[in-house]
Amino acid sequence: MYFNERQSVFSGLDDVERAIYGGVAESVKAPLLSWNQFVPKALDVLKRQRQIGIPLGFDQTRRLACLLQGTLDPKFDDRFVNFWDLNAFQRFGTATEPAWDMILKKTREFLDTSRQPTADDHFVLKALQLMDQSIFRGIKWLDMQYHLQGEAISRKMLKVKDWVAGQQNKPGNVYSCYR
Repeated sequence: MYFNERQSVFSGLDDVERAIYGGVAESVKAPLLSWNQFVPKALDVLKRQRQIGIPLGFDQTRRLACLLQGTLDPKFDDRFVNFWDLNAFQRFGTATEPAWDMILKKTREFLDTSRQPTADDHFVLKALQLMDQSIFRGIKWLDMQYHLQGEAISRKMLKVKDWVAGQQNKPGNVYSCYR
C-alpha cells in the first residue's frame, strides 16, 4: 500500500501553513527580501502582534526576537528539529541514526515564503508562530518521550534529544533561544 507521508502531515492546514510546509507553486516569483531587510520587518511585526490579531505571549515573543536577532549573524546555526517532521518520520533512518535530512530544517529557509515582498504582516506573524511552535513542541515532545520511555526510548530518538540538549547549552544557535 502506498502511503504519502507529506499528504498526511499537511491535512487540515490553512493557506499560510500550506504555503510554508507544502511549498509554493514553482511559477515566476518576485525576489525575496534580503535577510537584513526581513529581520527588521519581522521584529516590527512581533511588536505589533496584538494589532495584527495574533497575540503570542511573552515567552514566545522573547524566543522569536532572540532567534531573529541571532540569524543576522552569518555564523548563527539556524538548524532546528521540525516537530511535525520528527513525529511523521521518527520511524525512518537506521536503528541508531535518525533521518536527519527529513527532520532538520533551517529558519532562514523555513521563512522564505514570509520574505516575499507581497507577504503581509499577518502571514509573517503566522509563519513565525508556526516555526516557534514546531521548535518548542519538538523540545517538549522529545523530553516527554525520554521521561515516559526511559531506557526504552529508541537510540535514534535519544540521539535527537541529546543533540537538542547540547545545542541549548551552546550560544549562537536556535536552541540557545529556547533554554
